[in-house]
Amino acid sequence: MYNYVKKIIATVRIVTLLAVYSALPASVLATAPGQFTLSGYIVDAKSGETLIGATLLDTISGRGTITNEYGFFSLSLPPGKASLTCGYVGYRHKSLDLVLENDTTLRIVLEETAE
Repeated sequence: MYNYVKKIIATVRIVTLLAVYSALPASVLATAPGQFTLSGYIVDAKSGETLIGATLLDTISGRGTITNEYGFFSLSLPPGKASLTCGYVGYRHKSLDLVLENDTTLRIVLEETAE
């Protein structure tokens, strides 16, 4: 009986660690040394609502990502220049040039295309 309880406790510890690990943001887990995290939200210009599935690409490094179900993105990039292109179906693409010197948070606003 005692060994059975020890196995249950060990299993609970493992499940708890996995739950905590999976709840951490990707930026915490994926940022390599010498990299900075660029994160934020992509939103609609008129309503301010976040855009789910919007794309963000750094044309210099070739790294990109899409926004999650909350309109949030996170991308690990090397320090220095970044040239971002952001897009979403039915919206004008937006380009941003910046220099990454530390972790950076952005709020990118996209405008709908005229029909």
